[in-house]
Amino acid sequence: MGILEDLGMGGGGGMMNNAIQKQGSGGTAGASAGNGLSLGGTDGLGGNVWGKGGMASMALGGLQTLGGLWQSFQAQKMAKKAFNFQKDAWKTNLKNQTQVYNTSLEDRIRARYATEGRSEEADSYIAEHKL
Repeated sequence: MGILEDLGMGGGGGMMNNAIQKQGSGGTAGASAGNGLSLGGTDGLGGNVWGKGGMASMALGGLQTLGGLWQSFQAQKMAKKAFNFQKDAWKTNLKNQTQVYNTSLEDRIRARYATEGRSEEADSYIAEHKL
């Protein structure tokens, strides 16, 4: 016996040789285990379950799509939160700047009108020009 025959790949027949012959002529897509069971053979619909275009491939593609949609949804929620935070910060800043402007206007007008001796007119000017 040669080395190939010891490994079951030589002339007369071993399990491996029989499996190769069956696969070449039998038409199953999977390898035979030698005991009549097919590993990953046809699924009865003419396609391989784990191969290209099989049901498992389609299921994994669907899961990947769902994962992508979930990730997009989460990113959109985070973007909304960031936008609302920035909007609130902008509103707070505007409110503070308005208050600073009004305080500055009041201080300047009261000082000017007090110097000119017409302090009673300051309130009407401030009410007319404040923000």
